[in-house]
Amino acid sequence: MLVALQFIAVLLLTAPWMRSADSARYLALAKNLSAGFFSPDGTTPEAVWAPGYPAILAALHYGAGLHLAVVVFLQLALVGAAIALAARTLDRTARLFFLMLCAGYPMIALYSSAVMSEAVATAGLTTLAIWLLRQPSVGHLIAAGATCGLLTMVRPDLALLPFLIAAYLVLTRRWKEAVLPILAAAAVLTPYAVWNAVTFGKPSPLPVASAVGSSLYLATWQGKLPPSDLNALYQQEATPMAEASGLAREVRSVNESVGAPPLHPPWNPFLYPSALQSDVNSRLLALAVSRIQNDPLSYAKHVVRNLWALWNTSSYPPQVPAPIAWILAVSSAIIFVLALGGAWLTRRTFLPYVTFYLAGVHLLLHTEARYTAPSRILLLMLAAVALERVLRLPYFSRLQGPFALRSGLDAFR
Repeated sequence: MLVALQFIAVLLLTAPWMRSADSARYLALAKNLSAGFFSPDGTTPEAVWAPGYPAILAALHYGAGLHLAVVVFLQLALVGAAIALAARTLDRTARLFFLMLCAGYPMIALYSSAVMSEAVATAGLTTLAIWLLRQPSVGHLIAAGATCGLLTMVRPDLALLPFLIAAYLVLTRRWKEAVLPILAAAAVLTPYAVWNAVTFGKPSPLPVASAVGSSLYLATWQGKLPPSDLNALYQQEATPMAEASGLAREVRSVNESVGAPPLHPPWNPFLYPSALQSDVNSRLLALAVSRIQNDPLSYAKHVVRNLWALWNTSSYPPQVPAPIAWILAVSSAIIFVLALGGAWLTRRTFLPYVTFYLAGVHLLLHTEARYTAPSRILLLMLAAVALERVLRLPYFSRLQGPFALRSGLDAFR
């Protein structure tokens, strides 16, 4: 009930549910996809974003005619179903701690209360994969692989998850079954690969235009300039610090080389015309590699900092009162530390590896805590297991008397 009330409050408080330019982009892709063409403007095919989430919006918003409020409500309902599914993998005591953490941890609802892909990837798919892998029979491994294929259609950064599952199977000496999740994921991704082959001449199961270059380039500047100076480029403005640091000069040089406006924001490739996206990404990638070679220590600090920053939001919107922001920051830190302990306790299962997979993918790229949103439910599962184990220590056990706790690891053994 507390989780449901939290979701309803977040739904009302975050209206109109358009978190950023990404939301508008998703809607544009969905609108054109409902007309039969996967394109942001109705003329040029989309090369940067995967079609999974736009297809969902096309079906719900443009096909069924559901208001965006209803779409977001369904997303939150899906997250609630994922929480219920995750709870079923824990024993009674750890399940109680897990639900308590979900009720007091609003980040899952906040990430899912916008026109963004995080809710679908978080709720229906990542948690479903873990539930299937809890008892990895042949049928479950095939279903988990197909789920990972769907995940990749929503979030391409999850493309390596079937290989992670296969590696785990190899390490646990289930050699013959290791290929099953890979083949199942490949089967799901084949239609999109065929579309890319027909449209772009590249049979890729992922978007043909990568965003790695722009993301890595931004990573080389984070930590050197505050977010306000970096974000100013979204309005094509160069702050005095951006000029003095050389950022503005580099951006002008890249944009001049591709024929874009001098201060066109380089942080997202989709902000450029489709014809320029691949070229811009390649130039930014080369520039980022050069910057890392010239200052490897600074970049190494960024990667180490990401171990924490990808899970703990560094700054909250100004409309969030300072005491609330402080409580959110402290609770997130405690949950993250507990989850590290839970990861050690469940190290013989799939759970910790899937949970921290996304952070591992993004450690080398720019910092944005929402990238780990698909794993937040799993993070709370790990924290609940650790909390249950802490409260089973001798000192706490004496306090419990007849209410001795059972092991939260029983379901994973």
